[in-house]
Amino acid sequence: MKCLALLLVIASSSAGQQFGDDNQSGDWLPIPDGYVWPSSVDNPPEFETVVRKFAELPKVLRESIRRYWPEDEDPVQVGIAEIDLNGDGKPELFVEVPAYSGTGGSFYEMLSMIDGKTYKGIGGIQGWGFQFVTRKNGWLQIEGMSRGGGGNYTRYLMTFADQGYEISRNEGHDFNSSKVTIRETKAEQSGAAQPATAPESRSPDN
Repeated sequence: MKCLALLLVIASSSAGQQFGDDNQSGDWLPIPDGYVWPSSVDNPPEFETVVRKFAELPKVLRESIRRYWPEDEDPVQVGIAEIDLNGDGKPELFVEVPAYSGTGGSFYEMLSMIDGKTYKGIGGIQGWGFQFVTRKNGWLQIEGMSRGGGGNYTRYLMTFADQGYEISRNEGHDFNSSKVTIRETKAEQSGAAQPATAPESRSPDN
């Protein structure tokens, strides 16, 4: 399965912390098409990464991480966040991959238990401060933002479809020109190119 939509994300729990000096108001620009963003769920989960020794992880998890790890040698430790995205009581895992991280933040491969014996990749995401909003197709949606610099920001929504997450909404907010660009997404048109802020998939299943 392809590792679906990846996006550089910088999100925060409060609007005032999301933006830099080029947007002191902490507000998004008016959306030209009238789109209404999903609301937060009750008691939304908090994203928290815990550093764990790789050798002490369950064997099935070590084997799954190796499938997505870009280096030949096993890591000494990995950062893992646990969020139950589909409400089945079994948390999905966000595994940090430093080799793919950068100025846009940490990169995480999202893994989901499929048969009680192994994990499969359901997408990748880069950034921090992820927000989990209204469910669709039984899975929490993930909202976030990224900054291109100079007053340019991207606001995006990831939705679970078929076997993994893909970008279902992508807005470019240019606070210099007070202009919002609605970018076409893969969810809207099969085969549509991902925006420039989205790095290509790094899944071994490509």
